[in-house]
Amino acid sequence: MSPRFLPVIAKAARKLNNEQDGPAPEHFDAAGAMQSPPRGKLLDAIGELLLDRAPANTEFVAVTKRLLFMRNIRSLSEIGRR
Repeated sequence: MSPRFLPVIAKAARKLNNEQDGPAPEHFDAAGAMQSPPRGKLLDAIGELLLDRAPANTEFVAVTKRLLFMRNIRSLSEIGRR
């Protein structure tokens, strides 16, 4: 899912939660999510594909996903700050 849709989805989810008198959502722990076993396994698998490690002072990371859908290949690149 593209990150540009996340604010729209989050806003709709908060609205629905308020309409249904749901409990306040818990704080999202981004560091904990990155340290979860499934995410760690994925990052280890990606790390094995890298030829060289990035320098320790690298500020940006680019990830490209190639999607194959009905014989069409589309590449999506996302750049994020560490």
